[in-house]
Amino acid sequence: MKFPLFIYSHHPGGNNAMHFNKTISFIREAAESTKIIHRTAVRAIIIEEEKILMVRSRLGYYKLPGGGVEKGESLTEALVREVAEETGYINCGIKEELGIVSEHRLDHKSPESHFHMVSRHFLCELDNKETAGQSLIGYELEEGYQPVWVPIQEVIDANNLVFKENKTRVFILRENFVLEWLRENL
Repeated sequence: MKFPLFIYSHHPGGNNAMHFNKTISFIREAAESTKIIHRTAVRAIIIEEEKILMVRSRLGYYKLPGGGVEKGESLTEALVREVAEETGYINCGIKEELGIVSEHRLDHKSPESHFHMVSRHFLCELDNKETAGQSLIGYELEEGYQPVWVPIQEVIDANNLVFKENKTRVFILRENFVLEWLRENL
């Protein structure tokens, strides 16, 4: 996997505006006949006592709780569901949308297709610490996802180490962009 060919960051201003909007692309140019697979995802940013709630893989990387929005589901419904599935916390409240990271790359399941994912990041809070146990599926189970509260810099450092050793984990670029933004702005 090559490093990103194009990275664009825009930091909109004004009240009620998103705080970041970033594109990460591994595609030089799209062919007209190329199929584009679109996906919208939501990611929760939950910070308490200078620690952020992350999902840690037994492979050593961290991800924000979140995932794909299912057909017919609102962004809010998807975010609450994903936090509950990945962390077990069932009372997630959404405060505000902080920004978007848009990713473009070849689809690993269908190399003749491009994959475009828009991840919408929301600042959230836990109304209480009630849990119902995780509901992990597929690779989440295989990689042993566990919810953890950890300092932001520790997550950035760990993710950088994993990415240095395995450049195919390109989602780390998304995660660390947001984490670095949080470290500097919250």
